[in-house]
Amino acid sequence: PFEVHSTAPNRAADLQDRVYREIAAELLKEKNIRLVERETIAAGGKQINDAQAIEFGRQAGAVYAITGSISEFGDRISVDVRLVDVREGKVLPGVFVQGRGLENLGAILTQLRTDILIRIASERRIARIEFKGNRKIEGSAINRVIKSAQGNLFTDADLSNDIKAIFKLGYF
Repeated sequence: PFEVHSTAPNRAADLQDRVYREIAAELLKEKNIRLVERETIAAGGKQINDAQAIEFGRQAGAVYAITGSISEFGDRISVDVRLVDVREGKVLPGVFVQGRGLENLGAILTQLRTDILIRIASERRIARIEFKGNRKIEGSAINRVIKSAQGNLFTDADLSNDIKAIFKLGYF
């Protein structure tokens, strides 16, 4: 469970539940991620420490565990995440994202998902992009229309959009 720090204490439980549901939805967009139900690790609604996260992760057969907190200061929202490598039994550098307003929580959590994946999914980063066999157009022109870039995370959706953008050039 994420620890909630809010100036409106009556919203803390709702905010905690919403953050859990939306982070879960964002992470489940990745095919190779499965979540352990929060009831499995429920600690009476309390924040769990790193040792507990490692233990719960091992019991669930997880590779990584995520713990964290969400802080609400007026209209500012900050989500701080601790990533725990269960296999190694160590805490990785944390990730945090910030934004304004609960109406933007979805976008904040989408950014959080990306930042988490960058930390834990190094094998899913794009090592390089090469164009071969193009005779009528320069590779640099193709590169300008695609979203993917070296160092970014590889996603099926980005690849599909990049292929469509390349075909829209009219040279292929």
